[in-house]
Amino acid sequence: MPRAGSTLIEQILASHSMVEGTMELPDIIATVRTLIRNAPAEAQTPYPHLLEGLDAAACRELGEQYLARTRVQRKRGTAFFIDKMPNNFAHID
Repeated sequence: MPRAGSTLIEQILASHSMVEGTMELPDIIATVRTLIRNAPAEAQTPYPHLLEGLDAAACRELGEQYLARTRVQRKRGTAFFIDKMPNNFAHID
């Protein structure tokens, strides 16, 4: 949540050699917009319930797309990174 100490937590976690802080990335929001835009019109399933219809391969593809899109922001190439966009919590279901 905004003003909840996310920057401090990011700095603490990013002090580890395997973690990189990337600030606030718009990629989860962009992924959601793409999912909604590409959903079959006849399905009329609102997000996030739209995700329930995805099989394992489609979910893996979403994850791979997210990692590919965020790669440009990850300068150190660490195993883990932090995307601290305040409203990302709304996409956890």
